[in-house]
Amino acid sequence: MKEKMFKLLSLLMVASLLLAACGAPAPTAAPEPTAAPATEAPAPTVAPTEAPTEAPTAVPAPTEPVTVSIMIGFGTGGDPGQVEQQDAIEKKFNDSHKDIQIDFVYVNHDEAHAKFAAMIASDQAPDIVPAGIAGMNDFIDEWMDLAPYIKKDNYDTSDYLGAAIDLVATPGKGTLAFPLGVYPTVIYYNVDMFDAAGIDYPPHKFGDTSWTFDKVTEIAKKLTTDKSGNNADSPDFKWEDTTQWGWAGFGGQYQMVVEHWGADPLGLSEDYKTAEYTNPLWVEASQWYHDTIWTWHIRPTEDQNSPFGWDTFSANKSAMLENFSWQKWAWGDWQQNFKWDVAVVPAGPHGNVVSPTNANIWAIPKKAKHPDQAWEVIKWLSEPENMDAMCKIYGCIPVRKSVASNWVTARSAEYPGVDFQVFIDSIEYLDANPNLESWMPSWGEVYDATNQFDVGQQTGEVKNVEESLNQLNTKVQAILDTYWANHK
Repeated sequence: MKEKMFKLLSLLMVASLLLAACGAPAPTAAPEPTAAPATEAPAPTVAPTEAPTEAPTAVPAPTEPVTVSIMIGFGTGGDPGQVEQQDAIEKKFNDSHKDIQIDFVYVNHDEAHAKFAAMIASDQAPDIVPAGIAGMNDFIDEWMDLAPYIKKDNYDTSDYLGAAIDLVATPGKGTLAFPLGVYPTVIYYNVDMFDAAGIDYPPHKFGDTSWTFDKVTEIAKKLTTDKSGNNADSPDFKWEDTTQWGWAGFGGQYQMVVEHWGADPLGLSEDYKTAEYTNPLWVEASQWYHDTIWTWHIRPTEDQNSPFGWDTFSANKSAMLENFSWQKWAWGDWQQNFKWDVAVVPAGPHGNVVSPTNANIWAIPKKAKHPDQAWEVIKWLSEPENMDAMCKIYGCIPVRKSVASNWVTARSAEYPGVDFQVFIDSIEYLDANPNLESWMPSWGEVYDATNQFDVGQQTGEVKNVEESLNQLNTKVQAILDTYWANHK
């Protein structure tokens, strides 16, 4: 391991010097995050792409083993325990293969994007990069389209859950990665609070037409109480003295809110050239969001949230929260402090049902020296037993149906009484094309702008939702105009 890290640091020092010499800017870091084979007949699925998808050129078999480097750092995988487990995966592969060897290369997460840029500039790109969807966006033109490989191998995706393959399909660019695991959203709810109020639990199965965001509002009013015990439906309720909220809000990007109303989460036209945050669906969703805080008072304001670390659900102060399965880091503490369970996400007011989803994926840089061998490694890592092992390391839910049941069994043993099948069912409703983290021009600046709007909603800075969305639209349009002026 020490020898590996020394070689990596030496390589990166050279790469950084070369990058500085050519004047390339360093990108900003992005936020992140044994089963039986499928019994169905093979039904290969290739994610849609508008990019040319010529078949990969055959490469003569090498006379010496080829080493495929896998750069860890864009997302999870850098903790000491994860390093040890990934090195075990490396040994398992290398012991069972003669023509290809793999090498996990570890880079500090905070430095990963800058170092990857240096490696690209110095023609020292890794062969595989595991990342999240947003983690790829700074280098959107550096990833290889994998659709030709999928097509050439007639790769069977019938064992894959939902639209998992489509998660990384970017219009005009292709299928830029291959899925490993996902983190769907569910409604976490505090069983103790529901029991104390005598309210039925939210549904655990999709298809209940009564389970809507209007129903969330109705229930949350009953579960929101002030220090005198008055709930939000009472004329005596004093929201400034709230001690328990019915709704904690959403745990991810603001884009996940508008998806429930049927709006495009990116808020842009199909050609990415026009901001569309004044779309009626964005306005409607944002007004509901604003009303949960400032009209119905069922969700804490920024000031009310602050004493609880901006997580009133984990603090046993809120009854419901929509968040991703990566919330797993908190489940143990919850189990110690209150009884909890999960329900399906509600239908939006226009009937659509969506579970906003994050993902772990495998990507191959265009400048990888061994792309054919890298694809073979990805296929090996995607075999049921190996996918199961990698998802245990990364904390994601395997995208293979035949492996996902193992995740349910393991989690149920850890947290008895929690309906983990809800997570698996939610994957069938994941958001793809676009995903809430999909690429868009100057995506980091645009996400920052929408995040500022989100914060303004919580602090009260946003007084008039429609007016503030007009301002957001103007701001993002200027960002887009600048981008396209430089990308003619």
